Amino acid sequence: MSLTQDPQYRYDIQGLRALAVFMVIIFHAFPSLLPGGYIGVDVFFVISGYLITGQLVREIKLHNSISLSNFYARRIRRLFPMASLIILVLFALFPLLPKAYWPETIWHVLASTFYFENIWLAIQSTDYLDSQNVASPLQHFWSLAVEEQFYIFWPLILIFLYKPLTSHQGKIVTNALAVCVLGALTLLSLIFSIFLTRYDKALAYFITPTRFWELGLGGLLAMTNIYLKANLPRLTLTALGLVFIVLGAIFLSPQSNFPGYLALIPTLGAVFIIFSRGTDPLNQTLLQNKFMRYVGDISYSLYLWHWPIIILAKYQGWGNNNILSFLLLGFTCLLASLSKHFIEDYFLKSPYWKSSNLRVFIFAFLTMVIICCGSTFLMTNRTNNVTFAPDSNHPGAASLLTSTPTPQSAAIPPYNYVKYDLPDLYTLGCHAPHSTGSILTPCHAGNKHSPIKIFLIGDSHAAQWWPALSEIANKNGWYISAYTKSSCPPITIDIMSNGKIYHKCMEWALALHDEIRRHPPSLIIYAQSAEQTLPSSTDKSLQHDIIATTLVTMWNNWLSAGLKIIAVKDTPLLREDFSACLGSESCEQQTPYSTPDPIVTAAQQVTAVRLVDLNEAICPQKKCYPVIGNIVVWRDTHHLTATYVKSLSLPFEQEIKKILSQQTTTAQTPKPQNPSKP
Repeated sequence: MSLTQDPQYRYDIQGLRALAVFMVIIFHAFPSLLPGGYIGVDVFFVISGYLITGQLVREIKLHNSISLSNFYARRIRRLFPMASLIILVLFALFPLLPKAYWPETIWHVLASTFYFENIWLAIQSTDYLDSQNVASPLQHFWSLAVEEQFYIFWPLILIFLYKPLTSHQGKIVTNALAVCVLGALTLLSLIFSIFLTRYDKALAYFITPTRFWELGLGGLLAMTNIYLKANLPRLTLTALGLVFIVLGAIFLSPQSNFPGYLALIPTLGAVFIIFSRGTDPLNQTLLQNKFMRYVGDISYSLYLWHWPIIILAKYQGWGNNNILSFLLLGFTCLLASLSKHFIEDYFLKSPYWKSSNLRVFIFAFLTMVIICCGSTFLMTNRTNNVTFAPDSNHPGAASLLTSTPTPQSAAIPPYNYVKYDLPDLYTLGCHAPHSTGSILTPCHAGNKHSPIKIFLIGDSHAAQWWPALSEIANKNGWYISAYTKSSCPPITIDIMSNGKIYHKCMEWALALHDEIRRHPPSLIIYAQSAEQTLPSSTDKSLQHDIIATTLVTMWNNWLSAGLKIIAVKDTPLLREDFSACLGSESCEQQTPYSTPDPIVTAAQQVTAVRLVDLNEAICPQKKCYPVIGNIVVWRDTHHLTATYVKSLSLPFEQEIKKILSQQTTTAQTPKPQNPSKP
């Protein structure tokens, strides 16, 4: 979100900036009031494309080229001082952040410093493990990253298009060629944005190729503005632009398929307002009054300050207090005003910085070094490459199961390591991500020559049991293999993921079933999330019954083949992530959601399947706690820490030994169900 000043200083554009930043702030502070306020960023993209392209074209016409050193030095002076100030202030406020989020926040610091925050967020948006993470205080830097990635190559394209011809007639021809090339790139980017939004909305929202066209639209307007004449009255253009933007902010929402073609609503609105040239009374009244112009002047600082303040307030438990929220927004405006006058204006107007590009580049380099050193220092507070296990000071679940006393001791894993306390299936690359299909990449533990072979299969809710099961296998000399995939229960019906049919899951499930037929194990341990969505119905009860019926059929097929089966009841689903409050007095018990589990329903119909329910040792008497027996229980709202899972090894081992000692059971006829349900 760049706010580079137009040399001719368009008051109407300053007012448009103010409108855009107001929408973004209201959306972030009071999302129910303006559910589509995030489109303010799209308005900024158009403004940026218009102003920067206009400057570059004027420079080419005056000097027949672009000074890249001057261009990038201006970008640094305009953007980098304020951005780096926000990051350095965040360093000072790190103690206010939950320790569980320190490591992830540091990665956001680095991504924001080097302008690839949008790429980092795009990666996380498809990472199942990070789907429950609280937003980063620097998440809003993604828009700056998009712009700077765009401006890495945009001046080079303009130089290439304009340089060959120098005559008056040649300049007209070259301008037409540049318009055609930019128009083609803009159209391709829009088409790609529409396509990818339908396929993966989260990815499309952040990456530059799907946002290029919004900056390009502003660039096209800058390159053609002097040749175009408005066929509509300028008052009509302003009115249309405001209607597009305001209605988009009201009726769009985070659930909309955005950006895609819906992003045309705010971007065309911005184009109409800019094209009206600000000469009509509506524009002058609404956008060019002193208040809107001043807010437009401080909008860059306002944008940078508002989000960290909102997130830090949320971490402190102040997010639901409307009066306090208004006071914090007032404080944000004060910071933005001071930052504009003492930081932005100083670097933009001071002869000391304007006179030497080299000085500007050295400043940026040294600032980046300082931020990297600070990040390294904070990162050392995280324990690396260490595994944690229950002991006499950290009994974990044993404090409930065997009434083992819990001595006074610091909890494990350390709070700043909780998000990384994962089964080693992830670090070893055995847990299949969303993108893989029929390729199986199992992990193994125990004695491979053992006659007892166990398969752990399911989604991430199965993978979380690996720390206990691998230890049990090593202890008893069994051989266990883990076949798990993100968000993918190995049932042979279509399920949904990220709003679309999860075809890769079906491919993987079919490959796994084939593996079970070719190499049947002694025992299958089956687990999956109770929260699944099917494409065939929105009725949760009906979906539950369909999945349960599918499990009954699948298990009976395995029983007919002489296999033994343990089905693990799904772990509870928390209402809020404990990670955000660990170590504070606000971290209290909570009651989990009551979610019907198709595994339980299916196990009631196939009694040969042994149902393992460890939830009383996870949320005793249906009350969930952040720490039990000096071990942190949860790493997010629906996954246990690997350390706590290890403390559940004993009851799990007992259940496995019980079923292994039983005679092989053949398939059973399912019990009659309610005839009104499938």
